[in-house]
Amino acid sequence: MIATDSLRSWIRQEIQQVLQHKSAQPPLLVWCDPQRVWKDLLQAAATDNTFELWAEDVHELVLRDRFYKTPRAPRVVWLPVRQDQITYFKVFELQAEEVKQLSLPEALSQYGVDIPSDALVELNPILPAHAKEWLDYPKSAWKELTPGNAKETLINDDRVLEILATPGLNFDNLQADNRFGVFVRRVVEDFGLPEPQADKPENWRTQALATLLVTEAAVKCSQSPPKEQDRIISATPQQELALKLLTQWQKQVDQMESFETLALKADAQTTLQTWAKHLDTLPVPLSSPISEQTFFQTECDRLIQSKNFDQLVEYLNNQVSHYRAHAEGFWGLRANAKVCWSHLVKLAEIASLLHQQAQVEQAWKTPADAVQWFTSHGWQIDQAGEALFQEDLELPPKLAPVRKQLQDAYLLHTDRVNIIFSELLENTSLGALGLPFAGEAIANTVKQASAREPVAVIILDACRYDIGCRLAEMLNQGEPIQRAEVSPAIAPLPSITAIGMPFCLPGASQKIQVTLAQKTKSKPGDEENEKELSDWLVTIEGFSGNLAKADQRREWLKQTFKLKDKSLLWVEDALNADIPDATSSKTLGKLAFIFGDDLDDHDGTLKPFGLNPTIERYVSLIRRLRSGGYNTILVVTDHGFFRRNPVPDEKNFPKPADKALWKSRRAFVGQNLKNKDAIKLPVAGSDLECYVPRSINAFKTYGGLEFFHGGATLQELIIPVLKAQWSKKTKKIEVVLKPIDQITSLSQRIEVAPAATIQADLFSGADENLTSRQILVKVVEPATNKRLFRSVTPTTLNPGDEAVTIELSKVEGVEVAFGSNLDLQVIDADDEEVLDHRTVTLRVELDDWL
Repeated sequence: MIATDSLRSWIRQEIQQVLQHKSAQPPLLVWCDPQRVWKDLLQAAATDNTFELWAEDVHELVLRDRFYKTPRAPRVVWLPVRQDQITYFKVFELQAEEVKQLSLPEALSQYGVDIPSDALVELNPILPAHAKEWLDYPKSAWKELTPGNAKETLINDDRVLEILATPGLNFDNLQADNRFGVFVRRVVEDFGLPEPQADKPENWRTQALATLLVTEAAVKCSQSPPKEQDRIISATPQQELALKLLTQWQKQVDQMESFETLALKADAQTTLQTWAKHLDTLPVPLSSPISEQTFFQTECDRLIQSKNFDQLVEYLNNQVSHYRAHAEGFWGLRANAKVCWSHLVKLAEIASLLHQQAQVEQAWKTPADAVQWFTSHGWQIDQAGEALFQEDLELPPKLAPVRKQLQDAYLLHTDRVNIIFSELLENTSLGALGLPFAGEAIANTVKQASAREPVAVIILDACRYDIGCRLAEMLNQGEPIQRAEVSPAIAPLPSITAIGMPFCLPGASQKIQVTLAQKTKSKPGDEENEKELSDWLVTIEGFSGNLAKADQRREWLKQTFKLKDKSLLWVEDALNADIPDATSSKTLGKLAFIFGDDLDDHDGTLKPFGLNPTIERYVSLIRRLRSGGYNTILVVTDHGFFRRNPVPDEKNFPKPADKALWKSRRAFVGQNLKNKDAIKLPVAGSDLECYVPRSINAFKTYGGLEFFHGGATLQELIIPVLKAQWSKKTKKIEVVLKPIDQITSLSQRIEVAPAATIQADLFSGADENLTSRQILVKVVEPATNKRLFRSVTPTTLNPGDEAVTIELSKVEGVEVAFGSNLDLQVIDADDEEVLDHRTVTLRVELDDWL
């Protein structure tokens, strides 16, 4: 909006006063401008046909001829000469109503802005450009005009950062706008950076960033600063402004990539690597990549030098907060080529956890004490152990010995706590634990399922307690209230699928009968190699099938709850359904059962990349069911498991002396068996006896990292029952794209955020009806809907979250022309609803990818 007392308004008034004179011929105003400072201002004032302006930069003879042939009208003619230098146009200048020849300071004085003579010396070179910037400002703003704020108006901080952070951008535009001199003064006088040379913009960028990196190191490590005094900005105002610029550069999504690339070049111009090697302690995070990499390598070397586990744990405990700070810095979190601080954080946190829980078993008096510890805190150690044993291709080789020490400590801990648990369990009945079977725990909720309140039950194979807790954590993350909670149940013995799954069936456990049916030996006479001698037979009154068989359990569910085939499906079918409604309560019914066996591959080996991908699949399944209208979702399992790495010459645990009816690596089943070394426990729903080895021992091992279940450790016996609930009024948060208009990289970063701040009041707190949303981002060609870029994995946005950065990857094999307009979309990962979209222009060659 143009202020009524702006410079533009004043120029118009001055001109209109002349052009409105009544005379024999239409008035002519000749504006002489020998310094060429008025042309742009006059053109701006003449917008909206306010007055007729001739401001072409042509020869006076051409101008005179045109003026002679054009019908007369009130107009302004601009001439880039002094009045006494007018030649061919002199004949018409003599007829003019008025001839103006004003310098900008003179005009501003008439306008009402008097510039002190001492300030005018500095302001005069930049006054024309400044006048264009402040053309519509009110007169009161001009009273604050100083050389300093004039420079900032013409080249503000954002403009300085844009020029610094844009490789390949030369200074031509600055020179064309007469602003290069202002830019030079700003970066030198206000930021303390090296002086730019007009013909060497890239060299200046490298040297400027080198100065910023060294200055930051000197400020943050003031006790031992780098020795490069010529690169350290010492003046306080300049230093603060320069470091603010450095920080902002690393936060701008569209400029992060240029910072990462240029920082490597800038580091090479400094001595920061040598300086970083000689620091005695780990400093705060720095923006210098070579410094961060050097700090990391130094920490790895110090850890390797630890003489024993206690010394290692003590050092990691002392350093973990420092590691977290570095992991959250630019090179630990946002860079493409990250420094592996997150690995040190993970190892330090695991070491701290193992240290905190050391000798906890000494306080237990009953098995219930052990279960209480396990379900409140102990499961976290199993979660940590899983992280230690999963294959990590990005783990720096220097950290492998550190991880090995923690792996050994975890296995010793698991053995130690279960030795005590076995001793306590031997002298107590399982019933004294007071825990239900999984099917009992969910029976009432399943019974209450209705079309208005549908229920989905997910039955998983081998979902250890920590996995259930991790599922709940992920579902509750960012929610205004707790949606999911985990309660403990007990697995029947032996803790195997054939027995455990029937006891997951809602309301069935009290009626189940378990027996063994003799079967033919697969290798007669070779009992050592036989896994089973008999088949399990699990029956229930009113049903003729064997519930030890998966297909018969599904038949029982259909018969008992009057379900159709479509109400029972596998996890992969639910996740791979092309139609979003395939997992809705309208399609599956008021009660649905979903089965998954991803966690137990039944071959006794450890999955190399851990359980996180599987857990994330289950979270996606639950979210999809929630989107489909299931406000209550239950997760149960048949048994847990533990990991163990038997040594090559380890002896097997002594087996019962008598002939067993059924046996596995972790259990022998029969009647009146004798084994003083094993624990005798009842088989659920049967008069059979189950003998299990103490702690994590096995009757038979095969070597290598193995997957065990069947026995009675805390990890096998205590299983999770997860219940997640949402209000019927619950709705997912809205999501928006942050402003972006160009795709400039094959690994483009974009920002998304919740659409609005979560509202709360003093009485009700956060809006309980809002829930998180999983999103994907893609870029498509509008005409064909062909996908060109995409985010690789879903991102979860929670109520109240800040904006998050998502990196897109180019889809292989697709091409589109440079400069094409594309559609950037953020979509719901569950049903592909388009939540927001923007038109963006492609500013990178796609065939560079090939």
